[in-house]
Amino acid sequence: MAGLSQKALAEKLGATGGAVGQWEMGRTRPDQDKLALLPLLLGLTLEELLHGAVRGKAYAMPQHAHATSVDLDAELVARARGAGIDVATALDAHLRELVGKAHTARWLEENRDALADANAFLARHGLWSDGKRQF
Repeated sequence: MAGLSQKALAEKLGATGGAVGQWEMGRTRPDQDKLALLPLLLGLTLEELLHGAVRGKAYAMPQHAHATSVDLDAELVARARGAGIDVATALDAHLRELVGKAHTARWLEENRDALADANAFLARHGLWSDGKRQF
């Protein structure tokens, strides 16, 4: 739309042409600092770039398959960034941890009776290797 090649746009943004190509295909999204510059370089508003029609043409930046929006405390996010914390990476890691713990808790609950039966069996009969261990 602005007559820029991927390489030219990448140079203006301090990115690589490959990164711009990934953005165009929706495989990745630009970092927030680059995303803020894109509309200025392309002569668009951020809203037009992300969601809307531009001069009568349907255009929107492709959505990353895993990207989503969440509402966060803006002051807390600013403080985190000021402390050098990559907010997206930190949230992703913490969310993975929480989901893993929830999955484990659900699995243990769903299999509580089977685990109790197995433990009772072992208490009555022991392990096949009892008496054969050398330590």
